[in-house]
Amino acid sequence: MKKIFSLFLAVLITVTAGIPAFAATRKGDTVTLSMENLEDLLPGNSQSGTYDQQLLSAQIQYLTYCNDMLITDSDTYTYNSKVQERDNAKKKYEQGYGSKKAYDDAVQAVTDQLNSQQQHSMKRSQDSLVLRHMLELDDVDKLVVKPMDYSKLDLEAKINNINYKSDLKKLGWNDLSGSDASDSEMTGGVEAFHTLYNALKSAGDQYHQNNDTYQKKLNDLQTTKQKVAAGYASQKELDDLNQEVQVLANTVAQNKNSLYMAYLKYDYARDHNGESPDAVQYY
Repeated sequence: MKKIFSLFLAVLITVTAGIPAFAATRKGDTVTLSMENLEDLLPGNSQSGTYDQQLLSAQIQYLTYCNDMLITDSDTYTYNSKVQERDNAKKKYEQGYGSKKAYDDAVQAVTDQLNSQQQHSMKRSQDSLVLRHMLELDDVDKLVVKPMDYSKLDLEAKINNINYKSDLKKLGWNDLSGSDASDSEMTGGVEAFHTLYNALKSAGDQYHQNNDTYQKKLNDLQTTKQKVAAGYASQKELDDLNQEVQVLANTVAQNKNSLYMAYLKYDYARDHNGESPDAVQYY
């Protein structure tokens, strides 16, 4: 009996040794994604007719997820602020210096913030799933998304070099007389292209407006730091302003990503004879 058991054990060890180690221990690959290496990671044939649109869709999805991460950070700052306001309102109410309504409003603000964060979390999860499908990752693979880095991309220069009228001329859409039967077909293309241009201008206005506010707040922050050091401002004032600056910084970063998305869509249509830059669907 012992000999039979020993023989069985030897066979078991031999069979187990023949199984590749990763079959039992594989935890998946770690894929680090950035705009710089996105095209290298994107499956597909660069010679195919739909590849350019697939690349655009992946770029848009990457930037969308970058904004999701920024929103998550802002949610954390905002939640901490709302909790602090609730705790202060509670203390004032218990000590007789604040109203019950002020405390109830502060409690509701925390609840509203948590609900908002839950919605943002669900969107981030969905956007992550779409991005993973685009890259054809296995379920066990880990995806690490690096924030968009504009240090090697002069987005302002790209935006400033856009000439809508010149682009219309290159597309052959600058002189529609209305007498040609084909004009009606071309008019639809012009309207779609103009919509992309308007979206680009609107995104640029939003970015510059919030960036101006952010720069002013940065100056205020430096001034407040000096006041605190000199005893003319409280630490709470500094903490509140610092948190406001952090949220604004994330907002500006989101705006810049949105501006880049609008530029990519406009640029795609400009370089593809006015073809719609509608995203390729991944499920």
